[in-house]
Amino acid sequence: MFLIAAALAAAMYQGKGYPEEDSTDGKRMTAAEHIASLNAFAQAVPREMRHKVALKDSCTIEFTSMRRSAEGHAFDVPLLSLDASSRTDRETGLTFVAIGSLDGPDAPHHEVYQTDRWHEAISYRSHLRQLMRLCAESLRKDEPGHAG
Repeated sequence: MFLIAAALAAAMYQGKGYPEEDSTDGKRMTAAEHIASLNAFAQAVPREMRHKVALKDSCTIEFTSMRRSAEGHAFDVPLLSLDASSRTDRETGLTFVAIGSLDGPDAPHHEVYQTDRWHEAISYRSHLRQLMRLCAESLRKDEPGHAG
């Protein structure tokens, strides 16, 4: 009886839950793949928030506004001090991802992503955090005496 119930539950669950387009095939993504994903997300935001993300080196990302009139057209964010956070506005249901630096209380933060789909904002933030992890790994590999 338990096996029948489990099979029925699995059949009903199929296709629900975490979006398939966000799943990975089990391999670790490269920095270039994370950047490509961030840029794909960035094309779906409202026009005034559209941006491009580029990897300047293994530990610095550059955000460039697609609006030429935007103040702060481009800015760099060092991955070692990146602060990537999300918040959901209860009134609108929109979730925002903001980035900035942990290098001081006066460091500017920029809302770079907004969506009405919470899981997309979390995925965007996760790509940023994975880039932070890759940066830290690259620095460890460069340390004297590191075998790897």
